[in-house]
Amino acid sequence: MPSESKDQQIRWIVEALAAATLAQGVSAVTSGKQALESSLGSAWRNWDRAAAFPSIAGFHASNMLWGGLQRSDRRRGAVAAWDMQQWAAPYLVNAHWEVADVLEMRTDGRASARDWLALGAAFVAAFNDSEVQRP
Repeated sequence: MPSESKDQQIRWIVEALAAATLAQGVSAVTSGKQALESSLGSAWRNWDRAAAFPSIAGFHASNMLWGGLQRSDRRRGAVAAWDMQQWAAPYLVNAHWEVADVLEMRTDGRASARDWLALGAAFVAAFNDSEVQRP
């Protein structure tokens, strides 16, 4: 696989995480920076596929991912993104796609759909119940 820039890796992760969060039955999580960054950091540090994204490592990984969530709804060609208002709401860019379709679009040698689902589950689990909205 060709080498990707840090921004390309962040985009890939943020899009897959949006779909994986939706797959958990979650419509939104708090957009508070501290809680969001803490949950991102916890999920990322414990995810066994994180090393496949070498530019997203170290102490600042959660901040890099938080920034990716912030920029995701302005990216051209995205398959999934985050609406960052009072709540951080993941969504699929094309209303005709299913969550499973987007997870497959983000499946490659680095992470499978099952891997992304595990990251999404860990991300959601890191929040307090009051910080998660379900439909």
